[in-house]
Amino acid sequence: MLDDVLESTVKYYDNLNNSEFVTVLHSKVIIANDDANMEVFAGNALKDFVTQSVMPKLNAAITFTSVLTQRIRPLPRTAGYYLSGLGALGGVAGDMLPPQCALVIRKLTTFAGRQYRGRVFQPGFSEGDQNHGLWAGGGNAQFCSDAWGAFLTTPILSGGGSELVWIVCDRYGLEPTSPIVSHRYDPIVRTQRRRVRNVGS
Repeated sequence: MLDDVLESTVKYYDNLNNSEFVTVLHSKVIIANDDANMEVFAGNALKDFVTQSVMPKLNAAITFTSVLTQRIRPLPRTAGYYLSGLGALGGVAGDMLPPQCALVIRKLTTFAGRQYRGRVFQPGFSEGDQNHGLWAGGGNAQFCSDAWGAFLTTPILSGGGSELVWIVCDRYGLEPTSPIVSHRYDPIVRTQRRRVRNVGS
């Protein structure tokens, strides 16, 4: 078992298709001081990053709704730090890609093997961002991939000296796990139907 593992759930809402998109990330506290609540630092860092670096590149029909960060190790899972009603809107006009289409950012560590790699699925792009199933080179998708890569490889520091790093692990915080050290941009438009949930009727 691993101690001090956090799980952050980022949610977006597709106002055209009445669907909710969910992205789950993990981090690990490597330096803990009594003055710092790392759930708060992780949640606020994600909120600021998605609002400032991701939303301007997504379709205008997408709303960034919430971030929930919980400590999943040691047990029991905490109620966590919840930021809701965020309301940031996408900044790109035009038709949106189908809700199951997503950019894939591949999370890489210093170890080989499937268990040491992870993925971020980022939905919400516009039709104009792709051409025949490939993301437009140098466009919004590639910008988001690079932005996610920079964010996930940068430790989050508190004012009191606490520190956490983004990691690859399963959602239960079990081994193996390793800090993310780099990313790879996937130029193909991927589909992930299981990551789209209908909300309401």
